[in-house]
Amino acid sequence: MERILLVEDDPNLSMMVIENLEDLDFEVCHLLNGEEVLPLLEQENFDLILMDVDLGGEKDGFDIAEAIRAKNKKLPIIFTTAKKSVADLERGFNIDFMDYLKKPFGVKELSLRINSLLKRENGTKDGFQLGSLLFNPCHQTIFTEGKTIRLTKLESSFLNILCQNMGNVVRKETLIKELWEEDDDPQGK
Repeated sequence: MERILLVEDDPNLSMMVIENLEDLDFEVCHLLNGEEVLPLLEQENFDLILMDVDLGGEKDGFDIAEAIRAKNKKLPIIFTTAKKSVADLERGFNIDFMDYLKKPFGVKELSLRINSLLKRENGTKDGFQLGSLLFNPCHQTIFTEGKTIRLTKLESSFLNILCQNMGNVVRKETLIKELWEEDDDPQGK
């Protein structure tokens, strides 16, 4: 049974989320205060963190997630938020192995996002180890030497095709067909 750490300062929302997660066969540990997250992670292991961005303390969810990343590069984190600014989204997406869930959210969407991140973390989907590089086509990133390199959509798609066909020759025609629309053919045909 996977363990989820829920960090949410709204008691009513917390109660509903806990009930829904337990119905989905997850074990849930709940914290109202984000300041308690790091000490708890020193003592216990979790498969995923579901954390509100606006926690009402000195540190927001982003600050806590950045501190978590300093110690654990791959623990999946899903932020729940009502924030909509591009700056907030950008700050969150700069934290690897994470996702966003806009409030209000439904149980089905929560379940899909949790299961997607858990599969990704367990290496069963959406990732390729290339020597010392970890390529994540869903996030369009390469992780190496503690750094995340963002790729363009085209770069990520190109690398994804090559990874899916590792050990095989990929013909130029196949790449053109997969990467460009007919009217965007780079050969001008």
